[in-house]
Amino acid sequence: MRITHDEQQSRGVAQAIFVAAAGRLGKTDTAGAARLRQASPHWLRHGYARALVDHAVPLPAAQALLGHASVQPTAAYYRQ
Repeated sequence: MRITHDEQQSRGVAQAIFVAAAGRLGKTDTAGAARLRQASPHWLRHGYARALVDHAVPLPAAQALLGHASVQPTAAYYRQ
Protein backbone atom coordinates (compact mmCIF):
# COMPACT_ATOMS: atom_id res chain seq x y z
CA MET A 1 0.00 0.00 0.00
CA ARG A 2 1.41 3.36 -0.99
CA ILE A 3 1.17 6.27 1.45
CA THR A 4 0.09 9.60 0.00
CA HIS A 5 1.76 12.91 0.78
CA ASP A 6 -1.30 13.99 2.81
CA GLU A 7 -1.14 10.80 4.88
CA GLN A 8 2.55 11.37 5.56
CA GLN A 9 1.81 14.93 6.65
CA SER A 10 -1.00 13.76 8.93
CA ARG A 11 1.29 11.20 10.53
CA GLY A 12 3.91 13.86 11.10
CA VAL A 13 1.40 16.18 12.74
CA ALA A 14 0.05 13.41 14.97
CA GLN A 15 3.57 12.39 16.00
CA ALA A 16 4.43 16.02 16.79
CA ILE A 17 1.35 16.24 19.02
CA PHE A 18 2.36 13.07 20.88
CA VAL A 19 5.91 14.38 21.39
CA ALA A 20 4.62 17.76 22.60
CA ALA A 21 2.25 16.05 25.05
CA ALA A 22 5.13 13.91 26.30
CA GLY A 23 7.14 17.07 26.87
CA ARG A 24 4.33 18.60 28.89
CA LEU A 25 4.22 15.55 31.12
CA GLY A 26 7.86 16.21 31.85
CA LYS A 27 9.04 14.68 35.06
CA THR A 28 5.58 14.15 36.55
CA ASP A 29 4.92 10.95 34.58
CA THR A 30 8.07 9.68 32.91
CA ALA A 31 6.51 6.33 31.96
CA GLY A 32 3.53 8.04 30.32
CA ALA A 33 5.84 10.44 28.51
CA ALA A 34 7.91 7.53 27.20
CA ARG A 35 4.75 5.79 25.90
CA LEU A 36 3.65 8.97 24.14
CA ARG A 37 7.03 9.34 22.45
CA GLN A 38 6.59 5.81 21.06
CA ALA A 39 2.95 6.34 20.07
CA SER A 40 1.77 6.05 16.50
CA PRO A 41 -1.13 7.83 14.81
CA HIS A 42 -2.90 4.47 14.76
CA TRP A 43 -3.47 4.98 18.48
CA LEU A 44 -5.96 7.68 17.52
CA ARG A 45 -7.93 5.19 15.43
CA HIS A 46 -8.06 2.71 18.32
CA GLY A 47 -9.10 5.48 20.69
CA TYR A 48 -11.89 6.49 18.34
CA ALA A 49 -13.08 2.89 18.09
CA ARG A 50 -13.07 2.55 21.89
CA ALA A 51 -15.04 5.81 22.19
CA LEU A 52 -17.68 4.43 19.82
CA VAL A 53 -18.03 1.35 22.02
CA ASP A 54 -18.05 3.40 25.25
CA HIS A 55 -20.86 5.56 23.85
CA ALA A 56 -22.90 2.49 22.84
CA VAL A 57 -22.82 3.21 19.11
CA PRO A 58 -24.52 0.28 17.35
CA LEU A 59 -22.10 -2.19 15.78
CA PRO A 60 -23.20 -1.58 12.14
CA ALA A 61 -22.82 2.18 12.58
CA ALA A 62 -19.37 1.77 14.15
CA GLN A 63 -18.36 -0.53 11.30
CA ALA A 64 -19.35 2.12 8.77
CA LEU A 65 -17.61 4.93 10.67
CA LEU A 66 -14.39 2.93 10.93
CA GLY A 67 -14.56 1.88 7.28
CA HIS A 68 -14.32 -1.84 8.01
CA ALA A 69 -15.44 -4.05 5.13
CA SER A 70 -16.34 -6.83 7.56
CA VAL A 71 -18.04 -6.65 10.94
CA GLN A 72 -15.41 -8.93 12.58
CA PRO A 73 -12.68 -6.28 13.15
CA THR A 74 -15.27 -3.89 14.57
CA ALA A 75 -16.79 -6.56 16.81
CA ALA A 76 -13.37 -7.14 18.40
CA TYR A 77 -13.62 -3.72 20.06
CA TYR A 78 -16.98 -4.68 21.55
CA ARG A 79 -15.54 -7.84 23.12
CA GLN A 80 -12.66 -6.12 24.93
